[in-house]
Amino acid sequence: MMKKRNGFTLPELLIVAAIVLIIMAILIPNIIAARIRAKVSGVRSEMGSIAIMLEDYKIDNGGYPTQYTSPDVITNNTNPPSPDNVVGLGKLIYPTTSDSTPVYLSTVPKDPFNENEDPGGYYSYFTSGDALWALVSWGPDKDDDIKSYAEAKTAIDDGTKMYNQENGITSDGDIVIIGP
Repeated sequence: MMKKRNGFTLPELLIVAAIVLIIMAILIPNIIAARIRAKVSGVRSEMGSIAIMLEDYKIDNGGYPTQYTSPDVITNNTNPPSPDNVVGLGKLIYPTTSDSTPVYLSTVPKDPFNENEDPGGYYSYFTSGDALWALVSWGPDKDDDIKSYAEAKTAIDDGTKMYNQENGITSDGDIVIIGP
């Protein structure tokens, strides 16, 4: 009479463990890549929305907000911010001291790739006088490669310092849009 077997043998368990590890080795990099692609897509969408608000601001106020001295600062180091002390993209929240001027954004979105805690991790905003502007995200390499409007313009023109997904999901370079 044959004994009834109540479990798995060691070779069977090893085969199952190997299969699970192979599946994990395939899935984990794909999940990470999908998360980065989703962040990049979100950044481009958010920057597009900010661009629309910048154009609305220009129509209502006759020009774009002035550039701040440090790309991550939206206030002149005062809390809470008010129409009197905001600069750059902060002007889209508190455009003027007049109560009749519309507010373009409820908050300035933060760049998900800029992990600076101080002063805030916002998208970089640069101007070329009153006529042109650039919005810059640090990109998946989490490094601020572009530090001025001129660098942003050069990056757009020749492709240097620009994020390019074809170079891998953590490609060096920033995500840039220039307007108008």
